[in-house]
Amino acid sequence: MKKIMILAAAAIMAAFSAQAGNNSGASVNTIGAEAAAEQNFKSIYMKYSDLDGVSAIYISPAMAKQIGKLPGLTVENGDSEIDLSPLIGSLKGFYLLETGNGEVSSKLAEDVEMYISKGVYELLMEVKDSGETVRMYSAGDNDTIRSLMIFIRERSDVTFISVDGDMKRSEVDSLIAKMMTD
Repeated sequence: MKKIMILAAAAIMAAFSAQAGNNSGASVNTIGAEAAAEQNFKSIYMKYSDLDGVSAIYISPAMAKQIGKLPGLTVENGDSEIDLSPLIGSLKGFYLLETGNGEVSSKLAEDVEMYISKGVYELLMEVKDSGETVRMYSAGDNDTIRSLMIFIRERSDVTFISVDGDMKRSEVDSLIAKMMTD
């Protein structure tokens, strides 16, 4: 299930940049709180990325722009394919941490839960299956998702994914609907 969730996160991450720079309708306080949360998740990445037993991936906005220029970057969806190239280019950040080290996993989980408890992120979904828990959170306003965080825990294995960008909620709904119907 973890591999499926990571692939789903990658697809959502790629779609996350469709409306980069569109902050209309958002309040200054909301944007400030989300920027603080983004900084907190970046600080989590910085804290754990160099530890032994931790795999870490960071994709910068510059790299996302380069990836977005690649032709034919698609995700198979049943009998059709979804071209993600134009969407990736304006991604603001992608952070992934994965560890099987029990001590590091516990500390990472505590840090993520501390930032989640600040109330900026909304729980979108939770899946529990055979000792594995997957939680997906988002931050934004009624019209725009600005940050997506996925946290996966299976015994002593922990995976943390944070994606930053701007995307209209209606476009997320359309992408999900397309993926579910094809």
